[in-house]
Amino acid sequence: FLSTVEKSRQKYKPASLTVEFVPFFYQCFQESEHLKESLKCCLLHLFGAIVAGGQRNALQAVSPATMEVLMRVLADCDNWDDRNPEEVSRKAELTLKCLTEVVHILLTSSSDQRQVETSTILENYFKLLNSDHSALPNPRRCRQWESRFIALQIQMLNTITAMLDCTDRPVLQAIFLNSNCFEHLIRLLQNCKVFQGHLDCLAVSTIQALTAVMHKSPAAKEVFKERIGYAHIYEVLKSLGQPSRELLEELMNMAVEGDHMAVGILGISNVQPLLLLIQWLPELESHDLQIFISNWLRRICCINRQSRATCVNANMVIRIIQTLNSHSALHCTCAENLIALLGSLGSQSMGSEELLQLIRLLRTEEPKQAHPYVVPVMRAILAMARKQGMASALQYFNLYHSMAGIAVPSIHKWPGSAFSFNAWLCLDQDRVDPSATSKSGKRKQLY
Repeated sequence: FLSTVEKSRQKYKPASLTVEFVPFFYQCFQESEHLKESLKCCLLHLFGAIVAGGQRNALQAVSPATMEVLMRVLADCDNWDDRNPEEVSRKAELTLKCLTEVVHILLTSSSDQRQVETSTILENYFKLLNSDHSALPNPRRCRQWESRFIALQIQMLNTITAMLDCTDRPVLQAIFLNSNCFEHLIRLLQNCKVFQGHLDCLAVSTIQALTAVMHKSPAAKEVFKERIGYAHIYEVLKSLGQPSRELLEELMNMAVEGDHMAVGILGISNVQPLLLLIQWLPELESHDLQIFISNWLRRICCINRQSRATCVNANMVIRIIQTLNSHSALHCTCAENLIALLGSLGSQSMGSEELLQLIRLLRTEEPKQAHPYVVPVMRAILAMARKQGMASALQYFNLYHSMAGIAVPSIHKWPGSAFSFNAWLCLDQDRVDPSATSKSGKRKQLY
């Protein structure tokens, strides 16, 4: 498989593909039981080279027959029998790379050039990903087979991320949404509970795939929120048992749409996973994980005014207070981190109902016994009251997106020949978008 740079360096254009290739490729895999795994890999390499070599030959090679072959080869990868596991795994990897190239080449073509639609490929792909393993006979459903099947599913999930790594990402994201990808991925998490092991690896790869589909797409995030909902995915993840650090870190990556360790470079792109993490804290048996998560939340949510405003608008204050009500399940350091976060968000904005719930939090059954949160909560309240300087602005506007703006109500009856208004604006420059550093500055125009 050649990269775009490597293709541009080629001196000669590929020769026209013979019309006999598709029947030859299809017939070879019709009699695949007589072929060695190494020879199957060579055929897949040949198909991949044709697809990656040039658009004209690729569109001729990508047909219903060849797509049927690729799906059949992929489905056969979970039935290893006595074959070399490394060769079968290599065959699956090559097949998935071929499918990735196919999707990318179809995106760059017009509808009259295509023999197969991307939506059809994705429909068959998700059907295979969620194949009904419970219908298999018991001898085949051994633990070794389950392990191999999950390994194949993880490869397929990682391929979704690779497919979406393209120049026409918004177009492909729309196709994924129309293919009900969110429902398929959540169903995969629900069905994987029947397996004995590797659940966490599968859950991590599923979250990565969800993140890739929603990456930098407000529309995709809204569709996920409406169709699935973060409350539902929380219940599904919780039903898998205690989460690993890797799974929790993947939810962090979903929130910042990048590496969660890049605090200070990446801001909050999706606040919903943060609310999920806060809700999950009392359920975590590991105090180390509680401290790790709460410390990271405190840093990412308070990094600048924009992050604080995002969290406040998502009602994070209420979610934190609800979590603090389960103080018996929280480590003291975790609780202190949450209260400090509460103080920072409260200095941005806190309603009377939220303040009332915070005070109620300090009630104890025994009047003479002080609640363990009294001191940190008082510090947080003092931090809220100590507002000064530019941090005391009355309104915050997020003009980060290209279509964002401030709408002024229309004037039905002008007081004279014209009117004017004055406003003080303070531009927050704390957050720098890494993707915009190499571009020229942006400007907003008043209409």
